[in-house]
Amino acid sequence: MAERTAVLQKVSQLRSVRRQVIEDAQSFSLQHVVQRLQLAEHEDQASSVYVVKVLDTHPCLGKVAGRKLMATLSIEPFVSIGQLTTTQLDALIKSCRCTNG
Repeated sequence: MAERTAVLQKVSQLRSVRRQVIEDAQSFSLQHVVQRLQLAEHEDQASSVYVVKVLDTHPCLGKVAGRKLMATLSIEPFVSIGQLTTTQLDALIKSCRCTNG
């Protein structure tokens, strides 16, 4: 029973961290979101958020443009932020610049 409780707490914490990342993506630049993820207390959990989820909610992109950008940069649909190479991450950040971030 204690093991089940621990697993449920971990899942709840993971969902909370992912929800916060998505909310940040709606309000900030992608570079800001990535920097926060890298400094996050639960970096392993935060970096497990799919790139597509962040781009879907990004104010300058949305679903269609985000997925086109991922295809252009050769990023698979369900790759997490933590799995991106430095080169891919830099290209993604440069491509997602907009006036509000």
